[in-house]
Amino acid sequence: MAVIERAGRPGNLPVALTSFIGRRTEIAVARSLLSKCRVLTLTGTGGVGKTRLGMEVATAAQRAFPDGVWLVELADLTDPTMLAQTVAGAVGLRDEFVTPLQLAEHLADKRTLIVLDDCEHLPDACALLLGKLLPVAPGVIVLATSRQRLGVEGEQIMHVDPFPVSSSGNSGNSDCYEALQLFVERAKATAPTFELTDSNRKIVVAICQRLDGVPLAIELAAVWVAKLTPAQVLSRLANRFGLLTDGHHGARPHQRTLQATIDWSFSLCSPQEQALWSRLSLFTGGFDLEAVESVCSSDDVPREEILGLLAGLLDKSVVIRLDNTYGKARYRMLETVQSYGLARLAASGTEEAFRIRHRDYFRQLSMRYEVECFGPRQIEWLLHLRREHPNLRAAIEFCLSRGESRTALEVAGPTYHWISSGHLKEGLGWLDRALAIDDEPSAVRAKALWVRSLLAILLGEQGVRECTLEACRALAEQLDHTNVFYPKIWQCSGLVAFMQGDLDRSQELFEKALEGHLRAGPGHLHCAFDCMFQLALIALHRDEAGAGDLVGRCLDFCERHGALWSKSYALWLQAVYSWRRGDPNTALYLLHESIRLQQPVNDQTGLSFCIEVIAWCEAENAQWERAAALLGAAVAMWKRSGANTSYDAIHRFAHDEVERQVRMELDADLFARCYAEGARCTLEEAVALSLPYPVPEQPRTEAEGKAQRAVLTPREAEIAELVAQGMSNRKIAASLVISPRTAEAHVEHILTKLGFSSRTQIAMWMATTSE
Repeated sequence: MAVIERAGRPGNLPVALTSFIGRRTEIAVARSLLSKCRVLTLTGTGGVGKTRLGMEVATAAQRAFPDGVWLVELADLTDPTMLAQTVAGAVGLRDEFVTPLQLAEHLADKRTLIVLDDCEHLPDACALLLGKLLPVAPGVIVLATSRQRLGVEGEQIMHVDPFPVSSSGNSGNSDCYEALQLFVERAKATAPTFELTDSNRKIVVAICQRLDGVPLAIELAAVWVAKLTPAQVLSRLANRFGLLTDGHHGARPHQRTLQATIDWSFSLCSPQEQALWSRLSLFTGGFDLEAVESVCSSDDVPREEILGLLAGLLDKSVVIRLDNTYGKARYRMLETVQSYGLARLAASGTEEAFRIRHRDYFRQLSMRYEVECFGPRQIEWLLHLRREHPNLRAAIEFCLSRGESRTALEVAGPTYHWISSGHLKEGLGWLDRALAIDDEPSAVRAKALWVRSLLAILLGEQGVRECTLEACRALAEQLDHTNVFYPKIWQCSGLVAFMQGDLDRSQELFEKALEGHLRAGPGHLHCAFDCMFQLALIALHRDEAGAGDLVGRCLDFCERHGALWSKSYALWLQAVYSWRRGDPNTALYLLHESIRLQQPVNDQTGLSFCIEVIAWCEAENAQWERAAALLGAAVAMWKRSGANTSYDAIHRFAHDEVERQVRMELDADLFARCYAEGARCTLEEAVALSLPYPVPEQPRTEAEGKAQRAVLTPREAEIAELVAQGMSNRKIAASLVISPRTAEAHVEHILTKLGFSSRTQIAMWMATTSE
């Protein structure tokens, strides 16, 4: 490639022929990394724009390299022994044969940037060459683009992601703007009259989403606008490899079509990696290592080799690790990569066998959840099933496609998954489809009828719920399983009576159900807690003297079994009890802790309960505008949760009274404005609105002091006590035999949880809540 002089600096970077879209943050990060390392490798899946980003970074960095920025194109190099010669030729060393040592000596006194483009098929050769070059030539910096890391000492990896895309159709939204801009500009190149309008914006966004925001795929789709409408392009993306073939003839062969790009990635994989790639394509929405080992292993891909093969696919950017999954690493494939793998799996003739293994794994997962969901791993289980929801859906659909209704009911069995995740209607739909083709008497069918009844109650489908509950009763008697199913039936009937305002009948049914659940064993613990919760709630409705004991029983039951999500509801009950006793500040602390436990699960129903009672407490504290906004937020969140049961039945025993009081304190326009502001809040905004609260007054009783202290875990309470004694983080760490960083993290968590900004406030709070 010829030397190009730019502003007196040598180099051979080509002039871009099309506009560069977005990536401002990536360019800034890459330039910063280049100033701190010797080798920066831009990695990412095929077609993500590594080369183009590399060219922009190199161009922007030219001032820092007086001896030039040199592009070395390696896509067509197949002989690793010719790598040094190829690099030498690019930087102007024209000898007939150049050794790595000669190349190093040539560059020894130069300040230059070498761009190694498309070197994923030569990682070992590149690592070997750079290992000899860099120690001799201290002024040489290397910027590489590759689908996998090179493995050279001192290498800094920067992963290049596709353009972000969201469900928003707003072209000004930063979550989808770059992808839309790329589509529009490339579409205009072949169809100059094309415009992004209100009528086609959602379709173009959907195209970008289906293509995962991958720039090459978006560019290949955009050129079809000259021949098809955007809607037609979108409808044909099911066969994306057939549609996206009209690339630039001047591009490298493996970048001209989407098929060629993915073929190139596939060819870089070993036979075992190729097999694993095709099998991973069965997962929907992501997967973890345990699932991969269970579903994808075989004689040719042994279980003990899965981790290494998965790591290889991660290195080659075939698989992506998801962010914020450090408790249990989770991965996914781009839809284009997944579609390619599915085609390969179908061609291998093994698709059905591995789909059966996928089905069986998620069936077992559902059954384990039912046994373990009320215990120390409760929140972990709820989050795990929520992450696996697309895979559960795929497993159920596969069962139904084969007429395996019994297995479908087992996969769809996790009762509280549908409730906690807000998928009430979807759960009802799957159960209806499976029950319609499964008419054989079985315990599985009886359980499904009960789950269907419970979901119908929460959705307010009165006629359907009564019919289904009666069918469950009849089947339980036929199977002689009344000891298992009668408590569940009484529980549902008690909930119906509660919704209808018949508290006497509801209490009677819940007491019978609770006794039956406790006799039935570990698999009924969650149901037992629900009955305890309802009995305590009935007592709070009636403002009975024994309400505090029933509330305490709920909290003790959760703590004994370590069920933190359920504990959040017990804390809510305690908060209502404290509010009833005229102590809104203690109630606020308890509600804050309840929200903290519910936030990981994003339980909109539970959060709406908390925000509602926080509104009552704010009204008690004469914070009228906040109370109005929180009332609006609570009602709106309840409606969005998917549960259509009467709002009155849960906690309206105070809502109307509080709302009347707030309306009396605010003029009508101000109340309406505040209420509407709260109702417009997103889930995150509503939670943020609810969190600020004042430091509590001195507790009136020892019990109230203990209730306030309950917002901290035992470890946090211990550390708070040491903070109150004036100990530094380092002294706390030495005292508890933990690291100073861990001590610091605990203190920060305590400050955040209590809404404080200083250690002094912790000390004062500990003094006011001491027993």
